[in-house]
Formats: sequence, C-alpha cells, structure tokens
Amino acid sequence: MSVVEISATAFSPGWGGGGERHFTSFVEALGDYEEVHVSTVPPPGVSADPTIDIPLSGSFITAPPFLSKTNPLPKFASAAAIRRYLRAHNREIEFLHVHNLRTSISALWLFLARLDLPRNKCRVILTDHNAKFVPFPSVLAGMVDYYAPVSVASNRQLQAWGERPARVIPTAASKFFAGQPPPPEFQSRERDLLFVGRLVPWKRPDRLIDLVSLIREKTRRIITATIAGSVHDPSYLEHIQRRIRQADHEREIRLVVAPTDDDLLRLYRSSKLLVALSETPKGRGHQGLSELAPISILEAGSSGTPPVINDIPEMADQVQNGVTGLVVNERDNEAAASAIASVLSNPDLWSRLSQNVRSQVLRERTYPVIARRFHQFLEDIRNGVL
Repeated sequence: MSVVEISATAFSPGWGGGGERHFTSFVEALGDYEEVHVSTVPPPGVSADPTIDIPLSGSFITAPPFLSKTNPLPKFASAAAIRRYLRAHNREIEFLHVHNLRTSISALWLFLARLDLPRNKCRVILTDHNAKFVPFPSVLAGMVDYYAPVSVASNRQLQAWGERPARVIPTAASKFFAGQPPPPEFQSRERDLLFVGRLVPWKRPDRLIDLVSLIREKTRRIITATIAGSVHDPSYLEHIQRRIRQADHEREIRLVVAPTDDDLLRLYRSSKLLVALSETPKGRGHQGLSELAPISILEAGSSGTPPVINDIPEMADQVQNGVTGLVVNERDNEAAASAIASVLSNPDLWSRLSQNVRSQVLRERTYPVIARRFHQFLEDIRNGVL
C-alpha cells in the first residue's frame, strides 16, 4: 500500500511544537505499516534536503512554497513539481492523506491530486478543517473521499461541509513524552499550575493569571503558575508580560518563551495541573483557529499531570470530568477556581486523576496505537467496509 502524506506546514525537529509535532510523529509511526511518501517544504533557514532535518523514513517530495510572506505571487514551480510527481506515480499511489488546509501548499496538493490521480484508483483523505486557503469548503468536500478527523468536533465541522465516510483518528503523545519513567508524586511537584501552548488570545493564557488570585483566596496559600509557549504575536506576548507585572502575585508566575521538549518535560513533571482553557474564537472579539485536539493535554497526561479544560465542544472529548481531569465552565472563573482548588487541596484526589490520565494516554493515545488505527482505516477502505 502506498500512502502520500501531505504536511500542513514545514516540519523539522525544534520547529513548531504541540500540534505542529503531530505530522512528524504520525508519519514516523505509520512507516512501520505502510510505504510512506512525505511532502515537505523546508522552513526558512533549514536545509533544502529534508532527510537532514526530518527524522522520517520513506521517500520525500520537495516543492517550494506556493505563497509566502516575502513573495505573495504564486510560485508555479510548486504546481509543476507536484504535477510531475503525481503523473509519474499515478498508478502506484493508493491513498493521498492531507493533514489540514492551513497552508497554500496543502490546498494545492488537494486540487492537483483531483486533476491528476484517477479517482477509482486513489482515495483522498482529509484529516482536519480550519481551512485557510479554500474559500468554498463545500467545493473542497467534493474533492475528498474520506475524512480522518482528530476529534469528534472536527468531524462535525467536516460533515457540515459535505457528508463523507469518516473515522476519528485522534492525536497522541510522542514517544519522547510517553516513554519516560513513572512521574513524581504530588508532594514532589513544586509548581501548581501550568499553561502550555501558542501564546494567542483564544488559548487564554491570561485567564490563568486571574485564576491564581482566586485559587489563592480559596486555598489560603501561595499558588505558583507557569505560562510556557511559542510566540505567534509579539504584541500579545507584551500583553501577557504586562498582565503578569500588574498582578499582585507577580512573583508566583513564571513565563517561559519557546520551550524545548526538554523544558516541557521538566515543566509537565514538576507541575500539579495543566490548565488548558482555550475558547471558541467565533464571537469573542478576536480571530483564531478552533481547537482540534490539543496535544499538550496528552503530553502532560503521560507525565501524570491531570488537565483542566474548558467545556467547549472542541475539547470535550479530550477529558473525562472527575476521572482523567477537570472540565470547567469557560465563562465562570469562580467555579473554575473552586474546582482547581479542590484538587490542589486533596492529594488523594489528585493521585487518582494522575494515575487515570497517565494510564489512558499510555494505553490509547501513543503514536504506535494511532498509526495502527489509521492503518486499519485504510484496510477497511480497501476492503469496502466503509
């Protein structure tokens, strides 16, 4: 079976983080089952030879970015390179898997695949929505044969564009995080709360600052917190820094910009709770991408760090409330603070949540498990089950 995997952005070790890691880890695990071909676009400053920077087996297809910030004019060499590859291998490619459509190069692959690959021989699979370069999603849906969304919420969005057979193939914790020894217990964790994610408004790292004060009042002790993430908007980073300086508990809040995987592992294992309070961007006075399935929840869970999430559909199937973590109201800080305080004040409850979430992640949400599920999905398509 020959599968072409199309990346949404340029991937290499140390580039991006969180969900940006998904493609590399997924394809690496899938290579144990299938012959995988990888389409990549090296990021600025990275060697044009992807085999040097991307730890994946299989063959690589490189093409220059179709659009870029420095050159807004389409580079038709991209289309020419892709079409040459598709025409040369149109009898061999059985599946073309587009991970999402946030970049022009991914959208270009989808359009050209429908032009050059025979539909009765090659099936096109789309993993996620949040399309940026496709203004007419229903047209996009007509080019796709199957969906493999990472969450139930994402599947609902895709089915709203156009009904297609689908199977949820969720994200996972990479082997770097899932392969670590048993994590520290409650008493050995020096920090209380941790935020990990891109520093953007809809992920709400600022809400953590507000919660620290409320939780301190309820527990009557100092509450320590860490905000760690990559910077996508310098002005928003300045906003977070200003909010921390203005807080009456400034010394209890740390800010870690652009953490490495080693940094994240230390943070996960030294924090009692991960706070992931993203909200639905629509109607909130800011623009952003909907959450799909935050990988930080799984990375933290593999370290026995229970998550606290908002009760929005995009995150609802990530956590079982009271079993593997906490689900709180996205608009009620008092209730959220009370729920968090109840766990921080009860080591036995924390230990139960910690054991449950770690067990679930290691049993169900590692990349070998997810790749096996995707491989079975492909086999079922081949055999006419779907």
